[in-house]
Amino acid sequence: MKKVTLMILAIIVVCVTVTFIIVATNGVKTSAKADTHMVENTVYENAYITNSDEGKIRFIWNNNDYEVAGFVKENLEGISDIDVVEGKIVKIRYKGDFVEGNLLSYNRASNQIEIEGYGYVDTFEVVPVYSTIDGTISEISWDELVLGGTKLRYVLEGDKVCAAILTQKTDNSNIRVLLKTGEAYLYDNVYVKSDNNCTIFNQNTNETTGVAGGTVIDVSTLGIENGDTRIITPEGGTFCYSINGTDYSEHGFEGSLIVRNTGDGYALINVLAVENYVKYVLPSEMMLSFAPEALKAQAICARTYAYSQMKNMEYAEFGANLDNTTAYQVYNASGRFEQTDAACDATQGQVVTYDNRLAVCYYFSTCGDMTEDFEVWESETPGYIHKVASSDTNSPFYRWSAELDLDAISDAELGKLKSISIDETSENGFVLKLTAEYENGKTELKNENLIRKFLGQALKSTTLNDGSVRENLSMIPSACFHIVSCDASRYTIEGSGFGHQIGMSQYGANNMAQNGSLCNDIICYYYNNVEIKQIGEIN
Repeated sequence: MKKVTLMILAIIVVCVTVTFIIVATNGVKTSAKADTHMVENTVYENAYITNSDEGKIRFIWNNNDYEVAGFVKENLEGISDIDVVEGKIVKIRYKGDFVEGNLLSYNRASNQIEIEGYGYVDTFEVVPVYSTIDGTISEISWDELVLGGTKLRYVLEGDKVCAAILTQKTDNSNIRVLLKTGEAYLYDNVYVKSDNNCTIFNQNTNETTGVAGGTVIDVSTLGIENGDTRIITPEGGTFCYSINGTDYSEHGFEGSLIVRNTGDGYALINVLAVENYVKYVLPSEMMLSFAPEALKAQAICARTYAYSQMKNMEYAEFGANLDNTTAYQVYNASGRFEQTDAACDATQGQVVTYDNRLAVCYYFSTCGDMTEDFEVWESETPGYIHKVASSDTNSPFYRWSAELDLDAISDAELGKLKSISIDETSENGFVLKLTAEYENGKTELKNENLIRKFLGQALKSTTLNDGSVRENLSMIPSACFHIVSCDASRYTIEGSGFGHQIGMSQYGANNMAQNGSLCNDIICYYYNNVEIKQIGEIN
C-alpha cells in the first residue's frame, strides 16, 4: 500500500496561531438552521472561520454558524481550532498546510482516504467537510461526495488530514461500477483482454505501459501491491475479463478497468461515461420488445438512479459508486442494442426531479394491481413515491402460486422450521410481518426483501399466470401473497406481481406506451409531483 509523507508533499503554508483580546459577550449563533446557540467553554476543532474583520469572528462548526466579537491582526479565513474560555475566544490556531487532489477512495474503518497523486493518507477519526462553491460556505457530509469526480483541498495537521474543503463542482460525467459475480467481488486470478491496444497506468509512479491488442493481461504479473491499483484502458473499443478461470464478460466493457489489490483478492471497477452505462443497463433491465416510449421512460429512470447513487458510500473503500447487480441496477448482462441505444440517445441527460433534486427512481417488473410505498420497507415514504393502479395483466408474474417445503429451513439455535403465519399486511395485501415458528422458539420477519429471501429458501416451484412453471427462483416473486393451504411442512401460497412494487412498473409502463402515453406521461404517473429536467439543471 502506498503511503506518503504529506508534510513533504504538501503545499506548505506557515501555520498561524493568533491570540487576541475578546471585546464582547458570549458568541451568538446567527444561522436560521437551528435555535440560537451560545459558544461554550471548549475547543472548536477544525472549525471554518468565514470572516474575522470589523471586530467580529464568524465561524462554522458542527453545522452551526457562530459570531463572536473580537479582533485579530489580519483577516483570517479557513480551518482553525478555536479556544473558548469563559465564553470568550482566547486563541485561534489557524491550519494552513494542505494538498489538493481527486478523492479516489475512502475507508471509514481504517481512517484513510486515497488522493489522486498522493496515494493513501491517514485521517483523524472525525474529518469535517466544508463547501465553498458559489461563494456560500457550509458544512456537508462525506456522503455528499462523488468518488472519482470530487477534487478537494485536504487540510493537514501533521501528516494527517483534519478537514477537507470542496472548492469546485463535482464532475459526475463518469460512473464507477464494482463488478460482482453473484455475491462475490474479490477474485484471486484475473485476466484482461482487448482487441485494441491498451495502456496500463500505475498511479504510484505515474508511468504508463502499452500492451498490444489481443494480448491477455495476467493481473498477477503487474506487481500490484496490497492497496494499490492499475488502470487498464483500451484505445477505443472494449475489454473483456475472466476471473478464476471463468469468462464473465462475453459482451465486452467500455471505458477503463481499475484493478485494486485488497489483500484478500482483486476488486474490479469499471469506469465509463454515465450515458454509456445507461445503454448497458437498459437492455439488462427491460425487455427489448417493449414499446419505444416505455424504453425511454426506463432510460430516464435508470439514468436518474445512476446519478442518485453516485454519492453512495457502500463501496467507498474500493473507489466504486455502485455495483452491477439487482442491488442497484443490472449492468451489462445483455450488451447493447439498437432500440435501447436509441431510447437513451433520445433522452440524453434527462433525469427525474422532485423539488429540484434527483428522485431515487425505484422501478420493478410487475405490479399485482396497485403499487406500494415504503411501508413494506419499514421506512418513511418520500414525497415522490405514491400508490397508483397499474395494469400488468400481460405479465406472466401478474398472478402466481408457489409451493414451499419448510423442511428446507432450520436455525442453529431454534431448530427446524415448523410453521409460518402472516400477522400483518398492508391495505394492498403486502405482508408486513411474518412469524416463523421453530421447534425451540419463533422469530418475526419484517421488510419485503427479507421475507421474500427467507421463504425463497423453502421455494420448490412457482406456477406463473401463463401456466409456466419456474423451479430456479431464489426468492418468492413478491411480498404480496397469502397462504392458501398447508399440510405439515408443505405450504401453498398465492401472490401477485414481481419485485418490490415501489415506483414504476415496467409492464405497466409498456401497457401505457402501447396505449399512446409518452415517456414523460408514464414517469409523471408512477412518480408523484416530479419534473423531467436535464442533469445540468440540478443543484
